[in-house]
Amino acid sequence: MKILSHTSPSFDAQLRRLDRRHVPSTELQEYVAGIIAEVRDGGDKALLACAEKFDGVKLTAKSMVVGQEEMENASAALPARVRRVLGLSHKNVLAFAKQGLRKNWTRRNAQGADVGEVYQPFRRVGIYVPGGTAPLVSTVIMTVTLAQAAGVPEIVVCTPCGKDGKVNEAMLHALKLAGATEIYRVGGAHAVAALAFGTK
Repeated sequence: MKILSHTSPSFDAQLRRLDRRHVPSTELQEYVAGIIAEVRDGGDKALLACAEKFDGVKLTAKSMVVGQEEMENASAALPARVRRVLGLSHKNVLAFAKQGLRKNWTRRNAQGADVGEVYQPFRRVGIYVPGGTAPLVSTVIMTVTLAQAAGVPEIVVCTPCGKDGKVNEAMLHALKLAGATEIYRVGGAHAVAALAFGTK
């Protein structure tokens, strides 16, 4: 492990290199903006082209969708111990999230009018779960489960697949537990653009 010392003359420069809040280069911003525009304007066709270009996987509009049978097979293929651990993690996060939900309330104000607040979940949310070099199952538990706790009826998730077109089995099991209603095997900026703008 590299240790940084605040007494080192190069400490400020070393610290800046670690600062993840820095703004990406203009070149990178323009490149990503181009991907977003492609998907916004080109829909599924552009999304699938990006999946092939960036993820190295050739998909169709149909094969991009993770089906129920694939979800069930993934769960069945996992060792029982892994299913138990994921189930316990999900249960704990769900219980915690439900405790934080705000309650509707009403009261009569001084002028005799009924006032209050009503809390309702969004009808539909899109969640991106990065995959990269490792499946981020904990990201599923910590994000998708919150939408489930809030009562969101439609939870759409994009997560990258491997070059073989498969999504990690533990990831799929966690998505099933957390109530994902639609899962697409695409990742990167193109997936985020699809979630933001839709593709049809």
